[in-house]
Amino acid sequence: LYMENNQEIPKGIAGLMLSAIISDTVLFRSPTCTETDKEMAHKLAEIAGVDIESYGLDMLKAGADISDLTNDDIVRTDMKEFSEAGKTISIGQISVMDTTDVLAKQGELVQALEALRSTNNYDASYIMITNILDESTTLLFSGDVEAVVTKAFEKEIKDNGVFLPNTMSRKKQIVPPILGAMK
Repeated sequence: LYMENNQEIPKGIAGLMLSAIISDTVLFRSPTCTETDKEMAHKLAEIAGVDIESYGLDMLKAGADISDLTNDDIVRTDMKEFSEAGKTISIGQISVMDTTDVLAKQGELVQALEALRSTNNYDASYIMITNILDESTTLLFSGDVEAVVTKAFEKEIKDNGVFLPNTMSRKKQIVPPILGAMK
């Protein structure tokens, strides 16, 4: 809109808009990223006076620090509800640079998912633990949905979880197969 109205973008505003694009596209790694996102980010980085790659990685690292989050906080991160065939589910997503620590407490996270599911009367609750660097997701779940997860992803389930390489987008890569398998 600044450009359409021939207005100069202030340095601070350029930095904020750049940060939004970096966050939304996970530094251009998300399948939802467009060429327009990349073009605008580079223009905004120039105005803001930052190196897009180093600034983006620093920003993602800061956002990926989950050391002060409880298990309940983790499973509720960026949580959204979805309905299909008369059933309601929740799917949260947390992005980290390294999944080692968070997956070390997979059993506790599944218990937190079950508490969330039970409290809200969801048919199932899911949390995507997305590794920003290797562009993969471990999807944990609670509820009687092993058949749904197997049908949706055709992967081996282990301890209420499934590893999904090349998966970062809830909107494009998680929700459609799960809702499709629920039909």
